[in-house]
Order: sequence, then structure tokens, then C-alpha cells
Amino acid sequence: MRDLVDGLLRTSEPFACFWNSHAVVAREGGERVFNHPRDGTLRYRQVTLVPAAHADHKMVMLLPKEP
Repeated sequence: MRDLVDGLLRTSEPFACFWNSHAVVAREGGERVFNHPRDGTLRYRQVTLVPAAHADHKMVMLLPKEP
């Protein structure tokens, strides 16, 4: 993935502009809400697990919330 992003940053000015202006933040948990075109509003509880022996790995789960 890193090679793909690096290549696009070198060869695509629009990609580089969008990539460098994105506002992604780390998120450890909490409610996530999505507007699905067919199913409407979907609500999930995000749970993030980080193994103690491998802090550079993580598993993110979205668990359905009751309406």
C-alpha cells in the first residue's frame, strides 16, 4: 500500500493535493454512523483491539447498534 501511495504522490498532482489535505484522525472507538443509499442510516459501535506483543497491528470491528 505504501508503494502505491508513494507512486501516486510522485505521478499525480491531484492525488498529492487530495492526499495531503485529507483530515483523517486516529479513532479508537465510539459510535460510527453511515448513510447507506438503500438501507438508510446505519449505526455501529467501533471497537479497536491492539495486541500487546504487536503494537503496530490492530483489529477494528464495527458492531451493529440497536436502532
